[in-house]
Amino acid sequence: YSRVRTLGAIGRSDVCICLMDASEGIRRDDLHIFELIKDSRKCCVLAVNKIDLVRFTEKECRTRISEKARFMDYADCVLCSAKEGDNLKGVIRGVLGAFESGKKHIPQSELGKFLMELHQRLPLPSVPLLKVSFLTQTGTQPPTFVVFINRPDQLRDSFVRFLEKELRGRYGFRGTPIKLVFRKKKSKRREG
Repeated sequence: YSRVRTLGAIGRSDVCICLMDASEGIRRDDLHIFELIKDSRKCCVLAVNKIDLVRFTEKECRTRISEKARFMDYADCVLCSAKEGDNLKGVIRGVLGAFESGKKHIPQSELGKFLMELHQRLPLPSVPLLKVSFLTQTGTQPPTFVVFINRPDQLRDSFVRFLEKELRGRYGFRGTPIKLVFRKKKSKRREG
């Protein structure tokens, strides 16, 4: 029953707030909820509560989350204390930021520049024959990009992670997942 209610709440949301207890760390239930959010491709803020009981930095918090739930690296992480009233506005800022990131649309001309710069760093050693010929954004919430490549059979997870990291580094997308759709580049027909 709780799973059905959780799925319903995630489905109705634009941004999910995962409230975690800093003194308990990441529990199995937290990981399960993370999976549901990831599968639903929802924006997310990880609100780490009771920070007054356990002292660590946001960087240390991100490292701990990354160790157990690397797939949630996109989520914004906010340290807070409901009891002390510390950084509750930070949680709201995180929610608003994630919502705006989810709606962000990158102009095609900017994606063209991004792709040219990307080509200067390709080919990657692990995928020497792979070439990205075109990149376009086809949707928001989550930001969705169609990537035309010459050799879909050469596509590796490392390249997908590389491209997502590059898009995040360039355009932010903090708190929102990025959906990448790969398609084979159509060959040009020869005339005559």
